[in-house]
Amino acid sequence: MLKRDVLNVQMHFVAIQNAHKMTKDVYDVKTYAEFAKKSFSWKYLESPTIEKTLKNKVGKETKIIEAGCGEGRLIEFLISKGLAEENIVGIDLSQYLLDIGKEKFPKVTWIAGSIGDEIKEIKNGSTDWVISSMVLDYLDNKSFQGFLENCFKWLKKDGQILLVFPHPVRMVADLSKYFMRVAGTNRTPWGEMVPYNHRTVGDYINGVIKAGFEIKEVIEPELPKESINDDSDAYKRYSAGPMRLAIYAVKNG
Repeated sequence: MLKRDVLNVQMHFVAIQNAHKMTKDVYDVKTYAEFAKKSFSWKYLESPTIEKTLKNKVGKETKIIEAGCGEGRLIEFLISKGLAEENIVGIDLSQYLLDIGKEKFPKVTWIAGSIGDEIKEIKNGSTDWVISSMVLDYLDNKSFQGFLENCFKWLKKDGQILLVFPHPVRMVADLSKYFMRVAGTNRTPWGEMVPYNHRTVGDYINGVIKAGFEIKEVIEPELPKESINDDSDAYKRYSAGPMRLAIYAVKNG
């Protein structure tokens, strides 16, 4: 067996182990919860992208599902923008993080489960938006496509999705390996190794189209120059190349 084949087998085995781990928690949830409060990328890349995309498209009565909600960082953000707590659903694997969110926002519907599997608590055609931020790279290909199919079912006619995730170019240390599409692990900003499933930009876009959506915008958010005054080291890391990719799409039919 070639050395490259051995490496691929090893990485596949690691991916299987990590997939099993994901049925419980993807990472140390307590460590993540602390990190989430002060995340540089959330402050300057993810939340501005979400706010700009949702502007003039949502109101108090808009129904939104957050897929991979964690402890409710994005949900808190949505509520601060005027969305009604009782019209928001949060889905996550971690009951620990859900419990944190439930304590702060008891009127939100919190559901424990995998976003790539069937979730019986959600009725088809029941929501206006599905938003997912920084979780899709944890999903293997089957779960990724299953999630997109779930989105299509959950949404009302003309419902919308916004997906924000690590830019695939940023996640490949060597661009010659960009098309390898391997599953393995990645070190997070809070210092842990977590599952990572590499897809190309085209894989993400084509997956959304395959699920029946019409893509309205593909976004590569850039740091505002003033963010260097907040944390110069973080600015240097996050301005070194494309760090986030976002897809905004609408349900056809």
